Amino acid sequence: MPGAGAARRGDQLRVDERAVALGGVQQGDAELEGTVDGGQGFGLVGGAVEGIQQDIADLAAQLAEQHLTNGHLAATPYQRETQRYGGPGAIGAAEAVFAADSALVRTLDTPAAARPRPTPAALRRRRETLRPQCRAAAVPADLTDLWSTLLDTLTAYRPLLTDDVAPLCASDLIHMHCNRLLGTDRDHEHLARSLATDLLRRA
Repeated sequence: MPGAGAARRGDQLRVDERAVALGGVQQGDAELEGTVDGGQGFGLVGGAVEGIQQDIADLAAQLAEQHLTNGHLAATPYQRETQRYGGPGAIGAAEAVFAADSALVRTLDTPAAARPRPTPAALRRRRETLRPQCRAAAVPADLTDLWSTLLDTLTAYRPLLTDDVAPLCASDLIHMHCNRLLGTDRDHEHLARSLATDLLRRA
């Protein structure tokens, strides 16, 4: 499932039905419009959700105000990326990870904002500044439950993956987590991956 991530100026945003039901949106290839086409409902999984149209319209307006999109919004059906996340036997568990990760990210104070692209040297300096902080970091008390839920879903997901696809699925999960947390910022995603690799090597 996609997550709520910032887009760069001129990018477009797709809102998937299941993603909305689970609280996430994803960058895609459909334009953002301020209202749903013709004022029709989204036909969400589990039934219509009152107020969702206005919530999504507000999101479109916020992104437009930050010059991150053109301010148009359209709804498209959710399409499972079944093979990408391990096949029919694993996709349900993967979607549980998506939902848990989205719930965690929504609580974090990481407002989207347009940022200039850093130079490689600046990224290296930033990585070295953050490395000791990451090594010493602990999960804040108010996030413990959400963090535990995410770990539980990941623990349930892993046994459903074959060893040959597990690394690819892990990489895709990291990518989507960064989209939710950082927006479509590939430089900062690379920085996050580098810091995560450092932590794994020390584990």
